[in-house]
Amino acid sequence: MKSELKLFSTYQSVGTLLIEAGWLSTFLEVRGEGYVTQWTVKGLKRALAIADLVEDYDLTESIGRTAEFTAACTNDIYLRNPSSSGVRTPSVAASGFWNECLRELGIPLNVEPQWALVMMANSAGRRHIGGRVILTLGEIISTCTKLEPDSLVQEVAA
Repeated sequence: MKSELKLFSTYQSVGTLLIEAGWLSTFLEVRGEGYVTQWTVKGLKRALAIADLVEDYDLTESIGRTAEFTAACTNDIYLRNPSSSGVRTPSVAASGFWNECLRELGIPLNVEPQWALVMMANSAGRRHIGGRVILTLGEIISTCTKLEPDSLVQEVAA
């Protein structure tokens, strides 16, 4: 339950960042159902490009895969996990685009918000209708099964 609560909080935080950056015009929680997002043209273009990265680098496999991808994109040896599943080296274009998105949104080198961005953008890339996407509670909760142990269970620092 703690991991689900932190995950919802992370999705809300990323939703707020997406609105502030002009990627979303609407991010509404539908109690007990999930979230409804309305992507702007700019945001939908970015989400579709991120969805391509997700597919190319299999970023929805696990939260660790997303962390490894970011580490490879930033060349941060301190973020790299030698026991990881082995993300192939991103292209210069993929690295530049991912880093640009993280900077534009103000997403730190913290894997939980990156994971939420991956899942939200991938959802938009798979089934947008006029920029509107419904991200269901079940989909959000199902992401918990792809998280590595204790990745979201830790308490949020006060």
